[in-house]
Amino acid sequence: MAAKPNVIIFGGLNTCSRALAALLVPIEGDPLVSHLRIVDKYSVSPPTTYIGAEFPKVLEKPIVEYRQANLTVPGMSPLRVASIPY
Repeated sequence: MAAKPNVIIFGGLNTCSRALAALLVPIEGDPLVSHLRIVDKYSVSPPTTYIGAEFPKVLEKPIVEYRQANLTVPGMSPLRVASIPY
């Protein structure tokens, strides 16, 4: 069986990223990825945007990593954030 991919999601925490993360790393069942990194400008602890009741459970999974970074700042380009080791 092929290895599961590492996935990085840039932005969208207040729209579609929460649903995508829950699909890739379900609360119950096997994850579809080996590691998930989510990068967005919003804080999740404490939350500065609505994150719902289920999303914190996804963030508790050991294969999920959340990084707060404003990707509109030139020093925090997606390529730089993606190059930070898992």
